[in-house]
Amino acid sequence: GDYALLPVFQPETETYYVTVGKDTTSINIAATPVSATASISGTGTVLLTPGQNQISIICMSQAGIKKTYTVIVTKTE
Repeated sequence: GDYALLPVFQPETETYYVTVGKDTTSINIAATPVSATASISGTGTVLLTPGQNQISIICMSQAGIKKTYTVIVTKTE
């Protein structure tokens, strides 16, 4: 299913939260770079364990500037 980031994505905000049900075993992390020359890592399917799961998404600009966003996925127990 689709889950909403809290707060809603803003480039200046680096930490986001998502809560999923206890039966959710994985989550797909998708991200789109603002610039076609930027790269993103840390996306794809992530297996979840009960409790908090911290996922880092790293954006790298063509100039080599790195920004890390963190998504904390809480799987209810």
